[in-house]
Amino acid sequence: MRIAGLRRDAIPVAVRRAQLHAEHLIMVRRRYNPAAATIKRLPNKALLKREDSLGRADSEELAEMIRRIADGAEHYSYAGSRADENSCRVLCFDTPEKARAMQTWIDASGIASRPRPEPPPDYPQLKTR
Repeated sequence: MRIAGLRRDAIPVAVRRAQLHAEHLIMVRRRYNPAAATIKRLPNKALLKREDSLGRADSEELAEMIRRIADGAEHYSYAGSRADENSCRVLCFDTPEKARAMQTWIDASGIASRPRPEPPPDYPQLKTR
């Protein structure tokens, strides 16, 4: 695939002109959106309704549970920004059973309502007036 319209002698021609980008460049656009393609492949969703970030232990527990429920299959997570996904972390799976199992675990574990992590004690705080 040709990225730019370069001739065999394009570099010497550019040097002779003393302009590095004298040749016209062609923009290359991606033909598809990989994130959208993944979301299309994994239509079954579980929602973690939480605006604050998770603590390290909670993040590791969530990641482990996602891997356990996915059972070697593909899974995907992203921050929701549309309609019912707003202010949620969306967890996508390939089967509805896996999405239901994940949603059940989210509700039973109470991970959405756990306290937000505290900053380290020597973390400089911003002051407001």
